[in-house]
Amino acid sequence: MGFRRPWLVLGLLVTELACNGRQEEAPVASPPAVFGEHRTSPASKATKELGEDCGQHGASECLTGLCLHTQAEPGRGYFCSSTCRGQGECPEDWVCTQLHPSEATRVCIPPEGWQSASVKPRGAAGAANRPVR
Repeated sequence: MGFRRPWLVLGLLVTELACNGRQEEAPVASPPAVFGEHRTSPASKATKELGEDCGQHGASECLTGLCLHTQAEPGRGYFCSSTCRGQGECPEDWVCTQLHPSEATRVCIPPEGWQSASVKPRGAAGAANRPVR
């Protein structure tokens, strides 16, 4: 029994020195990134066609007066759109989608992965609805 006591006392002493009565504080996790709203400055004149990027001046730079955001990143995925009553009023491959329960909130949405480019609504001057280059 006398042989075990020095090891017990030594173990307690080492434990006390290691802890020294202080509690380690857990590292504080950084809060998740919070994105504010994307604010734009007004354009002096609306010049952007349907499908073109409107991330700099928002709806004020769209001839249609409508700029939509479809990307998760706050600075990407803005494009000029238009209201629609049916699929035939949107460019080919775009869809006429109702955003809110009212009839007035149907808008043309481009296909997934859309890269900003000017497009024409279907039937416009009989032209195929391809990006204007």
